[in-house]
Amino acid sequence: MRGTLKQRSKGSWSLTFDSGRDQTGKRRRQTVTVRGTKRQAEARLAELVHQVETGGYVKSGRQTVGAYLRQWLEEYASTHVRATTLEGYETRAKHLIDSLGGIRLSELRPDHLQAYYTAKLKNGRRDGQGLAPGTLIKHHNLLREALSHAVRWGLVARNVAEAVDPPRSQRKEMRALTSTELHHVLNACQGTPWHPIFHTLAWTGLRRSELLGLRWKDLDLIFATLRVSQVLHQLNNGQFVYQEPKTAKGRRTIALSPASCIELRQYREGQERDADLLDIPLTDESLVFGRPDGSPRGLQR
Repeated sequence: MRGTLKQRSKGSWSLTFDSGRDQTGKRRRQTVTVRGTKRQAEARLAELVHQVETGGYVKSGRQTVGAYLRQWLEEYASTHVRATTLEGYETRAKHLIDSLGGIRLSELRPDHLQAYYTAKLKNGRRDGQGLAPGTLIKHHNLLREALSHAVRWGLVARNVAEAVDPPRSQRKEMRALTSTELHHVLNACQGTPWHPIFHTLAWTGLRRSELLGLRWKDLDLIFATLRVSQVLHQLNNGQFVYQEPKTAKGRRTIALSPASCIELRQYREGQERDADLLDIPLTDESLVFGRPDGSPRGLQR
């Protein structure tokens, strides 16, 4: 395959080459303009011809990074990830769109991303403070995933995010409450509706979403077991979302201590009294740690 080169003006060259065939079998001719010396123009033409011959050529489009990310979120991510994951994607995409959204997708370069990470580390938050490296790693992973689909869909020739290293994050060691601290917490909420919640968290190690997704049918207070079969999340818009655990290991049965069984039986008796007063049904499908009217308990921090 050959192309032709024509000088338009001093330092400006018009490159014309075949870019394959259309659906009818007709040859498609592409013309691009480059600036530089004749030797540079010849090298660029040879590069474009090679890309076409090896399947790496992508026609330059006018779509911006911002328009593509919005399209990717709406047409791909919304149907392939959980609602809570999508919400996180949208938050990270907003940062990316605010900073990189005006750049054409085909013109996005690694140095654009490097400059983005540097700027966000300095003052990426509303209060003027920098974003944490771990947060920027999530931004990077989102953009890398979105661009991988752009490559597969023929919108760009390469994934520029793969040529950039995001900031390194130092993993912080988690600190659990000491035995003394835990007793202080439990003593402070003794006699309140919060005591059964913190008691169950302390003795089972459940995640917050697992605890608040528990139904009475998930508890067996005779054989002293608790079964995790769903989780409960609340989105930023206030909507509650019930989901299955992410992994098979997340579906599990946990042994309950005798003290936990006593605590939960007493809690159930209190719920039955409240249900009678409010004239609402209390069934095995009811949430263990829902509100008195049976609705899910708010999870917003």
